[in-house]
Order: sequence, then structure tokens, then C-alpha cells
Amino acid sequence: MNIDAILQKLPGDLQQHFKSAVDVDNITQACAVLHQAELNDEAIDFAQEHGIPDTAIDLAISAGLLDKAEEIAKSTNNTSKLADILTLRGRFEEAAEVYARSQQYEKSAKMYFKIQQYDKAALLYAKIQRYMDAIMCYQKSGNNEKQLEMQIRAFENDLALADGELPPTSVSRTMAVYAAKTYLNDPEKCQTGIDILKKANALAETAADLEREGKYDIAAKCYEASSQLEDARESFVMAEDLSNALRICESLKNDELEIDTLKRFHKYFRLGQKYISLKRLDDALAAFKNVEADNPNYASALELQGDIYCKMKNFGDAVLCYESLFWLNLPDDRVCRIAYKAGYSYETMEDYENALANYQRVYEIDPNFHEIAATIQAVSEKNKQKEAVEPPLVHVDNSGNYPRNTFPISSIDPLSSRNPSPSARSSQSLQPPVRSRGRISTIMIGETEVAAIGNERYKVVEEIAHGGMGVVYKATDTILMRTVALKVLSNKLRDNPVALEYFMREARASAQLQHINIVTVYDIGSLNDGTIYMAMEFIDGKNLKQIVQQTGPFPTKSLVQIMMHACRGLQYAHDNGIIHRDVKSSNMMIAKKDKMLKICDLGLAKFASDDRNSTQAVGTPYYMSPEQVLGNEIDCRSDIYSLGVTLFELATGVLPFVKGDLPYKHVHEPPPIPSSFNPQIDPTIETIILRMMKKLPEERFSSCNEI
Repeated sequence: MNIDAILQKLPGDLQQHFKSAVDVDNITQACAVLHQAELNDEAIDFAQEHGIPDTAIDLAISAGLLDKAEEIAKSTNNTSKLADILTLRGRFEEAAEVYARSQQYEKSAKMYFKIQQYDKAALLYAKIQRYMDAIMCYQKSGNNEKQLEMQIRAFENDLALADGELPPTSVSRTMAVYAAKTYLNDPEKCQTGIDILKKANALAETAADLEREGKYDIAAKCYEASSQLEDARESFVMAEDLSNALRICESLKNDELEIDTLKRFHKYFRLGQKYISLKRLDDALAAFKNVEADNPNYASALELQGDIYCKMKNFGDAVLCYESLFWLNLPDDRVCRIAYKAGYSYETMEDYENALANYQRVYEIDPNFHEIAATIQAVSEKNKQKEAVEPPLVHVDNSGNYPRNTFPISSIDPLSSRNPSPSARSSQSLQPPVRSRGRISTIMIGETEVAAIGNERYKVVEEIAHGGMGVVYKATDTILMRTVALKVLSNKLRDNPVALEYFMREARASAQLQHINIVTVYDIGSLNDGTIYMAMEFIDGKNLKQIVQQTGPFPTKSLVQIMMHACRGLQYAHDNGIIHRDVKSSNMMIAKKDKMLKICDLGLAKFASDDRNSTQAVGTPYYMSPEQVLGNEIDCRSDIYSLGVTLFELATGVLPFVKGDLPYKHVHEPPPIPSSFNPQIDPTIETIILRMMKKLPEERFSSCNEI
């Protein structure tokens, strides 16, 4: 640029200032003189010509020549100045992008914040570790996930700066604990949350809070991470997480905690195994006895009971366990093993006939099993020697009881042959086994002597039910030519005085009660082989338990009919001095033909004239009245309570109390409202049921007639 031409444009007082600045090469000062003289274009050109574009840009901005300033900034790639110019021009998003390219992250973040692009602002704040600002941005954008992440990063940054020690009142710690607790509810982030809580020394307090909130599974993980293993085990138990609860017990090497855990989960089979490992055989027996028949481990539990009894030299009870297993459908190799154990137990008791029967069963399955042929030969010799010195006839001793194991297993009992097929059972008559002993003429059932009859009278048609006491068959009375229900007491219970008492009690109670709503008993006695039976009215139908499980809650009309029939039958029993004591849905049947309700199973019935065992707690726990639970004196109102429970079940499809301490609940806790399970229940029916289930007998109906 021509200096002389510029001087001519300058006022006289500024010419010398400009010339002096140029002479000393102070281009910035020379530009300032030109700007002062408002020769802005000349000043900008002069600055560019002399290689100071920043000054040129500043001069353009100062003169309001923003297009010129932007042009120079772009041509010289001056992103910082370009961003400032874009800001001045209100092009904030472009300015933010240019600031970011020039690594002016704070300015870029502020620009994004200004235009409410909070997520982008937060990213830039995080880049320069301005985490609190990032948290604020994510909070404004509603990005909770990123907000929590920033809260944790802020805490970790502060923790690093503080050499791992932050006060409990620290803001970043408080925010991190909140974020971590939120993570605990996400399975994928739960462990991250636990790690943060551990860094913040907040695991124990968090676990306690979660426990109070009922979030036991997460509380357990927090306790475990804080090495509070016993608390972790308890929380896993409360969360019904058996696997982890047992894992903690194993880590603690605490047998008693493991035992407590298995008890609380009702894992009686594993509990029994644990007791065996600790050589606590009595406890193992008690545990195995609690294994229900529908449990997959039921057969193993029975077998282990037998093994324990053998170890205790109690071979009589061992035999009962082993023989019970023959009721089940077990594979041949297992039957073989169990029969061998049963045979050994009988042999040890010198009951060689039953020992041979079981050894023969083993031989039929596997002739090479443990030299079984030689064993059979040896036991046969022992049996011959025993028979040579024993009297030829079996007799009843003065106490009215038969010697143990007098009779071999009856052909009607499933124990007599391995897994008989239903077709085989349905076609057989009650034929006596071949034996060398004489026939008996009478047998004692409890304190009652009954005559033995020929095995030919009752012909089995099919099995219709079985349980712990024995089997019920549909059978034909070949003398009276009628169909009967033939209840046969299991052979293993023939020497059990309690079982015999219940069997006889049912027969006597039913015999006294000739009522259309009560099952009639025709006969009780024994067969020549010692099998004890009861012949009853055959009901072609289903019990109420089966019906409610298949169809759900009963309609009002059906409930009223059932209530009327049940009350009539029970009132008749009460009028005749008999309390049923086991009223429940499975003890009431509906006949297919006439839809008549029949009350059955009076095995626990109490006679008003019988004072023995008057305070004994008997019944079915789900249905027992409070006075039954406590073992107090009972009257007809106890049956009314149990009938109320039954009606509750029929009206709702569920029992009022099914979990926890059932006796405690029957005595202390009010039943739930039936309509909470079935809103369709008639209000009058509901009122009747709840009154029947009052805790105090005097608050219930005084009789079934009143109902």
C-alpha cells in the first residue's frame, strides 16, 4: 500500500503519528492511527498486507464490518476469531462447532447450553472434567442415565483428588450413592452400583435400607460385598434364594446356618442328607419323614430312612420303610437293591420266610446280584431249622396282639409283588398265600376280636385310592352280590396300635350313623391271611377337593346345597354323640348318580362317651379348629369351624391358611375375606363362613341346625 497516499488522507496531527509508527515498524500502532482517523478499510488492508490478520479481524469487528471479519478469519483459518464473529452474528450453533474444533470446549459448551442443546454441552463439560456442569446439563435434557453416570464420575474424580478419603457430607458422594442405589435395580448395572457403594463406604447402610424396603435379593448382594455374610445369608433366605443362601453357608463353613436354611425352605431331603454327613442320624430320620409323597426325592428319603434304621439295628422299622417303597413305580435295578436290603433286615430278625420272599424277588430281577442264589440257599436252611423247633400253629398271645411279622405279605398288598400292573390287580381275588402254617380263626383289631373269613368273599375290581393307611378297592361282595368299597389296612400297619384304633374307630362311628349323607360301613374283619379290611358303601363320584381343583370355585347354588347336606350329616353325627374331627373337602364325596353328598373317613371321630385322649391334637392342619390345635376339649363347634374352612375353600378355590405356621394362624390370625379371592361370592354365604371360622367356639353357630 502507498504510504504517501495514506498520509494524504490523514489529518495533519495524525500524519506524524502514523509516519513515526511505520518508521519503527510498529504496524499495530499504525493501524490504530488509521482506525482513529476512521480509515477502517485502509487499516484492515494495511494489517493484512503486513501479516497481522488477527489485528485486521479485530479492526473489522470494531468497525462493524462483520462480513469482512468473517472472510479474513476463514481465509486465514483462524477458528477462534471465526467463532467469536459467528457468535456476534447470532449463529450460535456454528460458533459452538467452531469453538469445539479449536478445542475451546468451555466456550463451545456454553454456546450449546445457550441454544439449549444440553446433551452436547454436557459432553464437552465432561471432556474438561466439569462434571457438576455436565450433571446440570443432563438434568435439563432429562437424560437420567447420563446424569447418573456423571454423578458417579464426579465422585470418582473427587475421590482421586482426595486420595481416597471423602467426608460423608460430600456432595459428589451423596449424588454417587443415589446413582448407585438406582443402578441396583438394573440387573446389568447392579454390580457397578455395588462397586460404587463400596468405594463410598455406603454398602452396610444401603443394605439395611433395602432390607427395610423388602428388597431382600439386592440387600443380600450388598451385605455380601461388605463381607457381612450372615446378614447376606438371612437376606437371601428372605428373598427365597436357596442357592445363594446355601452358597453363603458354605463360605462360612457354618453347618447350623445351613441346617436352619434348609429347614426354612422345607428342603427336608437335603436336610436329612446334611444330618447324615454330620452323623446326626436321629435328626436325619426326622427330616426324611417330612418329605412329602409328591416330592421327587420321596423314594430316596424312604430308602435312606430304612438304611438309618439298619445302622441303628432297628430292623423292624427298616423293613417298614423298604416295603413301603414297593408301592412305588421304581425301576428294576432299584427294586432289586431295596428288596435285598429288606431281605437282609428280615434275615437279621430271623424272619426267614419274608427274607426269602425278598431275596427271591432279587433273584427274579438279577440272578447275579451279590451271590443271591447262595444267599437264598443259606436262608432256606435257616428257615428249615427254625420250623423244626417252632410250634405248628400261630396263636394270639394274652395281650391280644400277634407276634411281629406273623403273616407274610398278602396278595392284595402291593408289597407282595414287585410293581403289579393295574390289570393284574383288577383281576385277582383275595387268595391266601401258600404257607406251611395253620389258618387263623380270629384276629385282634385294637381291643376287639373279629372273625377271620375266607379270602374268596371279596373279588377286587380295581384300585380306586391309596394312602399311608393302605388301599381302597372297588370290589364285589360275592355272597351279597353288591359292589363295595373295600378299604384294606396296609400290612406294615397291622401291628400298629394307633392305626388299628383309627381303623376300628372309623368302623364303629360309621356303623352307628345310618344317614343318607354319611357313608355306610357294612363289615369289618380279617381274611385268613391276616389282611384287615373294612367293606363300605361304594360311592361312584369325586370328592370336593378333586372337584374344586378341577373346576374352581363353586357357584352359590352348589355351595348352598353342599352346606345343607353337610350340616344334615354332621348334625346327625353330633346328635349321636360323635364329633368327626377331620372335616375337610377330601372327606366329602358327591355321587354321580343323584348328586348326593356323602361324609366319609371317620377314623379320627371322637365319641362323646370316650374320655381317653380327649386333649390330643388330631386332625388335618389346614382345617383344624383353634381348640383342636391347642389340644383343648372339643365339641360340635370344632366340626363347624372345619366345615367353615371347607366352605371357604369351595367358595374361593383356595384355603384360608396355606403357608407359614398354620397352627399359629388358626389360633391367632383372622381368616382373609373370601370376596378378596372371589368377588362373585354371595355376601350372605361370606358372612356365614366367617362366623363359622370365629376363633372362640361361643362366637360360632351353636349347631349345624342353626346354620
